Amino acid sequence: LSDDLRKTIVYLRKTCSTLNEISQKSNCKKRTIQRILAEHQKTNGPGHELTAELRGRKRILSFEDLRFVHGLLTHTPDMYLDEIRDALYERRGVLASTPTLWRVLKLSGYTLKKVR
Repeated sequence: LSDDLRKTIVYLRKTCSTLNEISQKSNCKKRTIQRILAEHQKTNGPGHELTAELRGRKRILSFEDLRFVHGLLTHTPDMYLDEIRDALYERRGVLASTPTLWRVLKLSGYTLKKVR
């Protein structure tokens, strides 16, 4: 298969939830798609910037959502988690739980310390 088709399959894996959808869109067998994705993870092939998205369960918050949350906190640093959750749902249409937001912010380096 061409590099363009492989790159498209990796991209479709990021955006589609099942291998059946990818199989229908790319006209390839499911096993071929699995091999392409496995090879991509091993070698960081074409489109290697998507590798983090392919590991584990599909993430609720995308990178754009994270940038939105960071922007909210830059503008208003004393927001509560439920306010962030509500703003994320109203403006981005993403329904994330409060513990998910807490883990994301903790991994981003935010703390509960007050800045003076």
